[in-house]
Amino acid sequence: MSQKHQPIPNGPPPPYPQEHQSDQLEAPATQVPQPRSSNWENGICSCFSQCDTCLMSCCLPCITYGKTQTRMRDPSLRSYSALNGDCLIFGLLSLGALNWIIQTSTRAQMRRNFSIEGSCCGDCLTVFFCPCCAVGQEEMEAQTRLQGDQTGYRMSEGMNYPS
Repeated sequence: MSQKHQPIPNGPPPPYPQEHQSDQLEAPATQVPQPRSSNWENGICSCFSQCDTCLMSCCLPCITYGKTQTRMRDPSLRSYSALNGDCLIFGLLSLGALNWIIQTSTRAQMRRNFSIEGSCCGDCLTVFFCPCCAVGQEEMEAQTRLQGDQTGYRMSEGMNYPS
């Protein structure tokens, strides 16, 4: 039994009548996530906007430093302890006013991890002359930049049910 095939026309299909076009759902425009800024998102004096971070950074900077270093390894802070190894090293170096050495190194590492512009000289000057503000800034920066890593699924704005 032989069937006769109709040739497929070349070109786009004919347009639908006007009444069918209004019933079609339009695909929402996809939103591409914007890359993070290459600058610090929290300024050197931004810790004043969060009282707890500000107080801890000024009174017990070693605890804030240890928390930031733990957050960089584990954004959920499941393994966080206030008196951790990073805190103790920072505290011991602070006794000899040498905490700026380790803080400069970890600040540079944070800049590399988050692709923040800057220099070793700038890091050194910041932590030497404003160590408490630098610790607070680093903690807030880690909070800001790592918060998306622990929240799980978030529906994007383009995914809405039709009304």
